[in-house]
Amino acid sequence: MINFLILIIYSFIIYSLFKKRNKYTVGFIFSLFWFGNIVFSNFFFSGYKLSTELYLLLLVSSIFVFLGEFLASNSSKLLQTNHTNEHFFYKYNNQRAKKIFFTIFLFAFLYPISNLINNGISLSVLLSFQGLLSTNNELAMARYSGETSTSLLGQFFLVFVYLLPLFSGVYFFLARKKKFLFLALIPSLIVLLTQNTKLVFIACVMLLVSSFLITSMVYEKSLPKFKKKVYLRAIAFSFLFYVLLIFSFVARLGSFSEETVRIANDKVSNYVAHVPALDLWLLENNKVVNREYDYGVNTFFGFFNAFGIVKREVGIFTDFHYFESNGRVYVTNIYTIYRYLIQDFGILGSILFLFCLGFVFGKVNSLSTYFPNLALSVLSALLFFVLNSYLSSIFAYMSFILSFSLLLFLTKLLSIKKITQTK
Repeated sequence: MINFLILIIYSFIIYSLFKKRNKYTVGFIFSLFWFGNIVFSNFFFSGYKLSTELYLLLLVSSIFVFLGEFLASNSSKLLQTNHTNEHFFYKYNNQRAKKIFFTIFLFAFLYPISNLINNGISLSVLLSFQGLLSTNNELAMARYSGETSTSLLGQFFLVFVYLLPLFSGVYFFLARKKKFLFLALIPSLIVLLTQNTKLVFIACVMLLVSSFLITSMVYEKSLPKFKKKVYLRAIAFSFLFYVLLIFSFVARLGSFSEETVRIANDKVSNYVAHVPALDLWLLENNKVVNREYDYGVNTFFGFFNAFGIVKREVGIFTDFHYFESNGRVYVTNIYTIYRYLIQDFGILGSILFLFCLGFVFGKVNSLSTYFPNLALSVLSALLFFVLNSYLSSIFAYMSFILSFSLLLFLTKLLSIKKITQTK
């Protein structure tokens, strides 16, 4: 009953934020995203009852993200008032943007090719369905056993795989051609089909969504409005994505049959198992006394790893949690961004961190007229942080950090001139 009451309050907050979604964007998206996670978890795992502590944590987090954004937006009104006579315009070189897009596309396309070559696999496997199945299974097994071969060059190309959808969201508003949105996902799709690396494709989809939404906010001062056919296409794309997930699991099993499809379908459920896993981990974590915090090592692992302070291990977390729902046992080692934050800062520190996230988002968004290039990079990173929060911290991976840094550099490179007019 208490959980249901919390959901009612949560729904009211989302509805209120929806009406002001262009002003409190990250507060609305964060609340809607985690409310959706709860709903999907209850749907897929109806036999598992989530704790009230988890419901309260997510509700309070949403409130504090909104409060941070609210305070930042209102504290920036004075600055905006002082600049009422200044109008800023940025012009961009469309032809240069097109060249940059296809240059990024080329480097991104080299990532799956370099991985195949680096692991001694012929490119001819791309020419047949059976070859894809075999290669997909081989590389998946090698990756989970820690036997895959990676190279510095491959990591370099991976940055462009993530940069491509980021830049595509910006370039779409310059060229107004939808084909660039689809082209942006081709390299990550090839990675999914050949190497069974689903998270790369999922990340690229979210990067594209983040960039698309933020570019609309920065240049049109509102989230985009979609026609009904866009929602139908989104449903069709979701179904296609589901089919691709099934294919990736079938490929890992090495054969295509009714039984392998059934097994793969059960495996897909693990992609929403992060909420019960977080719930179990929280209940265990609450029993720990005299806990020592890591103060940012987990959340900002990419920086610590780059400077050799800590060493990365295979997988997100090495401990797995098992839970039962409706007669089936599920297992996962994905505990969402909350495990990163809580291990670093504790419960209260995590809520304060999310408050700061909302505050920074609101402050940068309110100044986007004056610093659009910086706003594109920072706001896209923060929105992607929210969309990727079901999995991990984006700052735990240097490839993400570099891709957002390059986005800032490229948008500045595209700026022909800034015109300031005073009335």
